[in-house]
Amino acid sequence: MADAVIRAQQVQTAPAGYTVPQAQEIVVKSVRALVDGSGAGSAFLAVLQLVAPDKSVVWEAQTDTTIAAGASANVSWFPGVSPAVASSGAGVAFASGNYDSGANPPFGVAAGTNDSQPFYQLTNTDPTVFTWSTTTNNDDTLTLHPAGTYLCFVGYQGGTGGGLGGPVIVPSSVPFATHNYQELTANPALPGGFANASDYTIIHSTASDYAVQVIITNPSGFNMSVFEVDFYVCYLATGA
Repeated sequence: MADAVIRAQQVQTAPAGYTVPQAQEIVVKSVRALVDGSGAGSAFLAVLQLVAPDKSVVWEAQTDTTIAAGASANVSWFPGVSPAVASSGAGVAFASGNYDSGANPPFGVAAGTNDSQPFYQLTNTDPTVFTWSTTTNNDDTLTLHPAGTYLCFVGYQGGTGGGLGGPVIVPSSVPFATHNYQELTANPALPGGFANASDYTIIHSTASDYAVQVIITNPSGFNMSVFEVDFYVCYLATGA
């Protein structure tokens, strides 16, 4: 079965979460939470947990440092990715981009075409590793500075009128038509009839300043509106 993005349909009061329905099974590939701390009266840690049916905690991921009262945090988890050891004084370098049609300018892809996805809500934990920039659309390009290994994932939600469309992670220097992408199949629809699709890849760059984009494809005969896109890149290892 193709990957599906599960997201809260509305803002929730912490502690909040998603309960897997009975008789269903999911494989968790990544988790992300935007924690609004505007109402916090003191510094806090933002924490993600996977809780078993017996209420035991399977894993826990928290921010490396406390968040000041009134500030917000973007907390993420990937399988097999752990923070750097304490003696290094740094966590894993991570970048993310979000597009939300409810908060950002409208974006869509015409029938039978593709376009680079713009992003407006950006995260970059280490500017020496990542740089966001604009090539065609707003902040549509992420440059990976050191040679090494990067884990990339993108989740997409858009209108069903576009048919079998979705996101593909590609190097910005490679023509889209020649890219052997992993997926162009709609994932199971979310409540409300929204279409979902996703793409993930591991990049092994042998040279510095390797630029990537998320390309939204629309092979159908209908214009397609994009509702939300979440793009994550984690720097795993140095060297080629």
